[in-house]
Amino acid sequence: MKEWGIQDVEHTINLFTAVMSRVFNEKLLKEKFSQEVSAAQVEALRFINLHDRPEIGQIAWGLKISYPAATRIVDRLVRKGLARRENDSADRRLKRVALLAKGRGFINEINQARTAWLSSVINRMEEESRTALLQGMKSFIEVVLREELMQDELCLECGKAHHENCPLEKTRREISLSSR
Repeated sequence: MKEWGIQDVEHTINLFTAVMSRVFNEKLLKEKFSQEVSAAQVEALRFINLHDRPEIGQIAWGLKISYPAATRIVDRLVRKGLARRENDSADRRLKRVALLAKGRGFINEINQARTAWLSSVINRMEEESRTALLQGMKSFIEVVLREELMQDELCLECGKAHHENCPLEKTRREISLSSR
């Protein structure tokens, strides 16, 4: 590392994480949605939206939280009229969670606000910087995934919103091909 040290990299990553977490989620929720839902509830809404009527256990697994925590989040979403519990048609013991129209509208609004905020930041960057940011982030992720073999733990469980160019999937394919 010539022009910068590992401390610079670590500090920049910490700042990037703080920006994405605090500004992207917390500030946006406060300003645009008056704290109608918590960041955890938004993540649950997003997961439910991307996965067709998931079970609470699937929500817990996808958000990497405990089953009781997922149950509490779903309870709050149901009380706020954003989601509902449904019986599984094949197994009455299972309860599935579906978004109500209000929940779908809410998550679509949040997604649009997040996309607009991110676009406004990215569009103020030079083209070269945007390209370098994306390439650098993908490269970093691919190295971590390949070296740490943490694909399952780091998967975003993006469901219907899966990207063909996902660095995680690319690394999984490469590892799978090399092990044959």
